[in-house]
Amino acid sequence: MLDVSLLGTGGMMPLPYRWLTALMLRYNGKSILIDCGEGTQIALREKGWSPNPIDIICFTHYHALCTIAPELPFEVRYQEITEAEQTFSFDGFQIKAFKVSHSVVCYGYSMTVPRGGRFDKERALQLQVPMKLWSRLQKGETVEAEGVTYTPDMVLGAPRKGLKVTYCTDTRPVESIVTNGAESDLMILEGMYGESDKLAKARENRHMTMCEAAAAAKAAGAAQLWLTHYSPSMMRPEDYMGPVKKIFPNAVAAKDGRTVELKFEEE
Repeated sequence: MLDVSLLGTGGMMPLPYRWLTALMLRYNGKSILIDCGEGTQIALREKGWSPNPIDIICFTHYHALCTIAPELPFEVRYQEITEAEQTFSFDGFQIKAFKVSHSVVCYGYSMTVPRGGRFDKERALQLQVPMKLWSRLQKGETVEAEGVTYTPDMVLGAPRKGLKVTYCTDTRPVESIVTNGAESDLMILEGMYGESDKLAKARENRHMTMCEAAAAAKAAGAAQLWLTHYSPSMMRPEDYMGPVKKIFPNAVAAKDGRTVELKFEEE
């Protein structure tokens, strides 16, 4: 199970009723935070989730260079993304960063939880795999015992569909969003502007409109779309959802704190 919570949905500045866009994911005992703008700690408290166990923070972009907290009582492991696409593996899941198109260097992220195949007892017995090794092979380990090498594919069926969440804000619609968001269970994309006459402004400021986000989700074959990162001038994002749903019916104008538990298909 993968917990996903959109802590804030605001773009440019926090508002009394809307924190800046930030996403929290929890899986396998790990907490991942994507973006951490002003007010994120308050949004976490309002959600009832603690900021203390955050293991990974992913930044999409920043508009200034500064020193943040020069002295900390704990170690921070920092890794700068330098490639157009870069994948990081952690305990049972992967995070892939992909470059998008904003006024400064900016990245989107896809988090994937892969899922191995079902344990095939008959195949394991047929291949005379020792029972004491079954558990380790199920976990994906390759094991050598008594001069014989045993691999996971000897006891597992074909890989099953895992879980995938793609998050992307502050960009024009580019192909990398579609390719990296392909077959996502959930896409969370910016919808800075809802009005059709704001397209020129979106192009000028390197942002996406709601309809452009819907088109990207449709092209990616996503299961559902949450819109976020609204302009401060947009008081009621839900008022602009008519044209959006014509493009991508399973889209919602997300509000702060929107949460979902994503489960594997058979669960």
